[in-house]
Formats: sequence, C-alpha cells, structure tokens
Amino acid sequence: MQFVHLSWEMPGIREGRLINRLGAEKPSMSTRQIRFLFVDPPCQRFTGYYRFYFPSGLASLAAIVKQQGHLALVADLEHDPGDSSKTFVENVLSPTTLTEVLGSHSIWSEYHRLLEDYAPDIVGITVLSPKVVFARKLAELTKQWRRNTTVIVGGDHVTARPQDLLRDPNVDIAVRGEGEVIISKLLGQIMAVGGSNGVRGISYREDDKIVSTPREQPMANLDELPFPDRSSLHKVDTYRPLDMGMLTTTRGCPYACSFCHVPVQWPGHIRERSVPSVLQEIGEVITTYGTDYFSFRDPTFTFNRQRTVELCRNLRKLAPGIRWECLTKPNHLDGDLIAEMKASGCTKMRLGIESGSPAILEYMRKGASMEDVRRAVRLLREAKLDWAAYFMLGVPRETPETMNETYEFMRELDPPFISLTRYVPTPGTEMFQDVVALGLLDPDATDWTWSLNQSLEKVFLACMDPDVFRAKMLDIGAFVQRHNRAKGLRDNRLK
Repeated sequence: MQFVHLSWEMPGIREGRLINRLGAEKPSMSTRQIRFLFVDPPCQRFTGYYRFYFPSGLASLAAIVKQQGHLALVADLEHDPGDSSKTFVENVLSPTTLTEVLGSHSIWSEYHRLLEDYAPDIVGITVLSPKVVFARKLAELTKQWRRNTTVIVGGDHVTARPQDLLRDPNVDIAVRGEGEVIISKLLGQIMAVGGSNGVRGISYREDDKIVSTPREQPMANLDELPFPDRSSLHKVDTYRPLDMGMLTTTRGCPYACSFCHVPVQWPGHIRERSVPSVLQEIGEVITTYGTDYFSFRDPTFTFNRQRTVELCRNLRKLAPGIRWECLTKPNHLDGDLIAEMKASGCTKMRLGIESGSPAILEYMRKGASMEDVRRAVRLLREAKLDWAAYFMLGVPRETPETMNETYEFMRELDPPFISLTRYVPTPGTEMFQDVVALGLLDPDATDWTWSLNQSLEKVFLACMDPDVFRAKMLDIGAFVQRHNRAKGLRDNRLK
C-alpha cells in the first residue's frame, strides 16, 4: 500500500506551536525529563470482548508530553493479541466475577512489572464508568510501588464525576474535559513550581474537600494538535496494521442524545479537523505501519456533507486501494454521498439505530426517525455497501411493547450484522439524571461494577418488571446470535 505524498504540512503540528501557544516552554537540556505512563485499565479483556484498535486519546496525550520534551509510554491493558470476542448471550451467561479479576489476576503482576521496568514519575489513567474499580486498583498498585508517584485520572467518567476517583487517597488529580490543553499546562506548572496552581479543568483534594477549578475551554482549532503518537504504545510490535487505523476527525456532535457521553466530554458545536490534516495522518499511518483499513470514529462522520465528499475524492487520489468504515446517522446519508464514499474505499457503515419504538427514539432524542433508517438502508442496499445496526434495550421508559417493536424492526431491516447492548447509565447525561431522579440509582453509593459483562443483574427500568425484561433480553439476544451466525458473523475488518 502506497500513499501519494503531497506537500501538505499542517501549521502547528510539526513545529510544536500548540505548546508555545499555551505558554509551556520546552524544558532545557538541564531540566529533568518527566517519565509519564498513560494507562487504559483492563475491563473488556476480563469480560471476553476483543477490542480492535488502540487508545487514541492516550496516544494523543503522549504526543503532547513528548512534544514538551518529556518521555511517554501508553500501556493498553485491554490489548491481548490472542483474545477473541464472546457474543452478548455468551457474556451474560458466563459472567466474570470481581473476586476473580481483582485478586491474583495476571494483569496486575503485568502492570507491576511495567512500573518496575519503566519507573514513571506520573501515571495518567483514563476512566470509563465500567473501569472505575479497575482504575482505583491501578492507582493503589502504583502508590504501593512508589508512594511519591503522582496519579492523575481523566476521561468520560472523571469529567462528569471526579469525586468517584478523588475519594480514593491513591488518586492525586482529576482532569475534566479535553485533556491535551490541560495536561500541557499541568506539566508546565509542575516543571515551574512543582504544583498545579492556576490550571483550569482539574479537581483535587484540599483539607478533605474536593476542589474543582473552572472548566478549560475546548480547543477551537484541532489542526494544532499533534497526531496520536502510536509509537508510544507499550509492546507496539504486537499491534496489527489494522489496529493502528482508528482515526477521529471531529470532536463533539450536532445532536444531544439523552444517553450519550459525547456532549458531556465535548460540549458545544462540532469541531472538525481540516481534510489535509486527516489525509496527512492517514499517509503517515500507511507509511509507518502498512495499514490498509481505517475506522473513522466520529459520532456523525457524514454530518458535513461537503467535507466528506472532499475527503473521499482526495482519498481516491492519494490512497487508492485502502478500505475504511465509519459511524454515522441515517439521516445524514444520500445516494450520491454513499457512491462517493464507496468509490473511495468505504466498505462498511455503522448505524446507531438504538430502538424500533418511536416513543423510545423520542425519549432518546435521537434526531433520526424510523423512516430515516428505512430510507438509508434502502440506499445502502442499492449501493451494495455493507452495514451494521446498533441497538440498545433497557432505557428507563422501556416496556414489553417497546421491546417487541425493536425486535420487529430488527427483523424488518435484516441487517448484515446486529450489535445488541443493554442500557447502562452514563454520568452527566440527561438520561442518567432521569435514572437518579426515578430512584433507580444512587450514584454516591455504587462502585459502578454493575456495568460489567452486559450483566442483567442491575437494570434501570421504571415501566416494566426486571425479570420480564431479563427474559425478553435473553430471547432477543438469542435471536441476534442466530441472525449473525446465519449471516456469517464476519466483520469485514478481518477479511
């Protein structure tokens, strides 16, 4: 695979202008380098789901740290080259216990060896809600290894509820919101005065209280960011070319689905990288890792139709022969756009459909109707383009009738692949607040472990009996399992 190189160098990406703009100067040769270890805690690795790709958010932070002249390593504890995925039903019927994974599991000794070998000064842990308990375990192990190591946490859960991590004495600082700007300023302060005074977007303990500084403003120009530093991955040679092909070309979303974390982590309007910036990153990944399959993880990849067409036409010229996939909404597709995408190498569209009930879709604030879905599916079939449908059951207003509507919609659409999940409340979202108001969850009295394994033990229903839900969920899950096996159960990333 070759990439046709043009003379496009994005201003600020290679010269380190982001750091200069933030006022954090590169350390001189006499300044001690800080050794920064970024960690994605294990979770899916325990539950039997194989995770494609790499933690791009941490790799982006690693790029910032290295741009300031420090050392950075990204430990992806989800990464297991020999793993394979369970289906929804298999996962529910063979749950992983916390006693098993928090005790003498080999992952923890693996992490301890990494601490010994790399000897970090600062450990940064990204935290999704299912990973709260595992992030705390990593913080504990870090402090046991060396008490004066600074432990910083960030990510979706921390942005919404920093107190859940800061109640743990092994955690020092919580970063809320977009991490690149904050970590740059934080490192500058640590190098200058040995503390975090005046840094926006952080929370910390002070006299047994949790103090939060005002939130940092999101970056206006994403082209000023360096590309995620894939070379910082621990055991980088164990990743496949495919794993390096994940890209995010926007931040934010024009929609505000009531269950979605994106408006919490990236509030405000959608921000886009320029097409030359995206092409340059693709070219570097092709050249360095031989990647020929890319996955665009923007929540609504085709939102800006003109930008999508521009990117597709340039991909045809600059990277002929690559294949790629994306996530988008069905109401942002049309026949001509699908043709442009397919001609540039798009082989799969991933659609977040969620429900087949008009009432539930309205409750979710999806912004796309069932007729939008039907129209998009017709267009994809006409174009002979593969697609996958994502469904979620068990929101607070779910009923047996709405579940039946979703089941019938699945059968009507007959997707090449169906992904099924049960609803898990995400802190900071509108639906999470609804769950709390209905008395279905006390966020201050939970360890968040109910979000593991797609477990059906803890559900959040206001309108139906939990046992009825569990039985119907298993029935629909069995249908999905049979459906996918009949379709071949092959993800085109593996072909």
